[in-house]
Amino acid sequence: MSRRSQFLCSCMEGCKGIETVVSRSVWERHAQYRKQEIAASFSHFLAGRSATSSATGAGAPSSSQTAASKRHREASDASGASAGKQRRVQVNDSEDSDDGSVRANANVQPSTERTPSPDIAPDPLPDASRLDSPPPALARDAGSPVDTALPRQAPVEEDGTGAHSRPSSPAPDPGSFSDLEEDEDEPGTEEPSLEEREAGRPSLLHRDAQEPTVETVPSRIEDFNITEEFISALRDASLDNDPLPADVLDRLRHPPQQPPDFSDPALRLSIKIHLALTNGSQESYNLVREALHDELQFDLLSFSQVKSQIAELSGVIPIVQHMCVNTCVAFTGPFADRDTCPICQEPRYDQHKLHTSRGRVKSPRQVFHTMPLGPQLQARRRHPEMAEKMQYRDQCMREILASGCIDIYDDLYCGTDLLDAMRKGQIASSDSVLFFSIDGAQLYQSKASDCWIYIWILLDLAPDVRYKKPHVLPGGIIPGPNKPKNLDSFLFPGLHHLAALQREGLQVWDAAKLEIVTDHPFLDLIGADTPGMAALDGMVGPQGRLGCRFYCDYPGRRKHGGSQYYPACLKPLYYDIPGCNHADVVLHDFTETSEDKNRRYLRNLQVVRSSRNQAEFRRNRLETGICKPTIFSGLHSSHRLHIPACFPPDLMHLASLNLTDLLLGLWRGVIDCDPDDDKSTWDWMVLRREVWINHGKAVGAA
Repeated sequence: MSRRSQFLCSCMEGCKGIETVVSRSVWERHAQYRKQEIAASFSHFLAGRSATSSATGAGAPSSSQTAASKRHREASDASGASAGKQRRVQVNDSEDSDDGSVRANANVQPSTERTPSPDIAPDPLPDASRLDSPPPALARDAGSPVDTALPRQAPVEEDGTGAHSRPSSPAPDPGSFSDLEEDEDEPGTEEPSLEEREAGRPSLLHRDAQEPTVETVPSRIEDFNITEEFISALRDASLDNDPLPADVLDRLRHPPQQPPDFSDPALRLSIKIHLALTNGSQESYNLVREALHDELQFDLLSFSQVKSQIAELSGVIPIVQHMCVNTCVAFTGPFADRDTCPICQEPRYDQHKLHTSRGRVKSPRQVFHTMPLGPQLQARRRHPEMAEKMQYRDQCMREILASGCIDIYDDLYCGTDLLDAMRKGQIASSDSVLFFSIDGAQLYQSKASDCWIYIWILLDLAPDVRYKKPHVLPGGIIPGPNKPKNLDSFLFPGLHHLAALQREGLQVWDAAKLEIVTDHPFLDLIGADTPGMAALDGMVGPQGRLGCRFYCDYPGRRKHGGSQYYPACLKPLYYDIPGCNHADVVLHDFTETSEDKNRRYLRNLQVVRSSRNQAEFRRNRLETGICKPTIFSGLHSSHRLHIPACFPPDLMHLASLNLTDLLLGLWRGVIDCDPDDDKSTWDWMVLRREVWINHGKAVGAA
């Protein structure tokens, strides 16, 4: 955690009066203790003055009592001073932009108000070991070809006297087996039915009561600190600190209870003309509107009225937020209060307007758009036909669970992890199941116009419906031409909204059931191409030593003197490179479950987090394949698949593009190779000359 975001707390209740470095969420949670101690200290002071002035013949207090009272007041005063010095997190009021969208000058921030006590504990951030002790040994399963290289040392804590001691009843270490297994069913207990589990599913609204109180020491790795600040904000997410207009927020909690009304011909024609002029301007719409009024005395809705109606009917309500002009970061989360980019130092606001207005006009130089998920989910189920289609997933999965077997594996519903989530009651009938996907796009062929777009795919719909354009929900648009250097900051507003929906529950009027249901959206999969996935999952990517997207425990191999690793299963002949000399890998020997892989991931993540310097960080990164935690760990584990099992393979690029290009290059002999390699020895180079020409003719004639 950087110096600017460190928080010091010395409350008597949580920190025992010792000045302690804490996270922002812990500092805010202890604010009530500091206030109470200040009030109590002042009350004690007044009571002492009153007792002293009115006492006659009574003995003066002892010096030890006076000293103890003084120390208590000093500790309380120091706590109050510390509280007063901390920078409060604020959310600026959003204002309507000229195009009718919502513009947030200061982006989503964690609320300073704490919710009441929770029912269940959140996923803890990986606990840090002491900074002055070596990191724990790298976690490896039995039979792993990679030996552990780092010594293991149990973390210790210091008490107020400087002596090392452990708490009498410590909370389980985040990421340990005891922490991960405490929710598992005990053997021999009768498993409740699916309906009972859904009915008894706890709410996430008040989830902080059982939150571990272990204070974490900030990591010395800056990337870890920044990501953990985003993660902490997601775990405190609430619709109340979403940058949504009041009317949209009210509809999220009190949805309309009738299907949309299209009986007005002016509304229907206005929408049709607006959609037909999608690539046109506002002036074009106004000209058509004037022509219809002059010639046919027919009044269309105004441009702003039709946009408002479309937003309400579709649920697509863009939120506009600030970003770096070079696409480095979005000014959200820990970057929300910055006036310059933390990477390139470019100013956030138009400097000419800022200076000429003497600091009153703060016009962003670049913005990006986020389309919140909640209004779109509500709009889908307001239509009776769409509400019926949204029940497809629940019907199929209930049939699979009832039959106890799968005859044909034909959809995602056959996956063990998703079925287990429904069996445990983590997915209810009214919940939406989501597939997050992000990719880059070039808008124009002749100029640099790259942008990144992420979408939500509704897995509740049938496979022949869910991937069609009318049913794909937009999530966010990040303009280019550069790629984001901190993708988490751009995803944060959309994920913050999702986390709030998962925690509070989205009220949806279901037109098929004619009732209001509560939707806790479940995030099933997170998809991206190979470069994009490395930015999402926090891993090293395909060129790293442990570069497998499935986070398998088998390392790659590199050439002599090279730094890029290749997933070569077979050990090459006459090959002797340290760290790569493991035996041949048999691909059908993978037996790790998603839970096992998640435990290994969390242990290894803790190893990387506890790195004491950059050199140690690079060594731990090489041995674990982890660069930083993923921002998706900020979503509660009861509403998503395990990490890293939620990151699936990219079969489209793998089979259709990458492997095809590589294999054709090998068969034709046109692929690049080492200078000392002799292509004449390639017995697989068969698509040459006449053979390749005849093959092309055969394909063309097919």
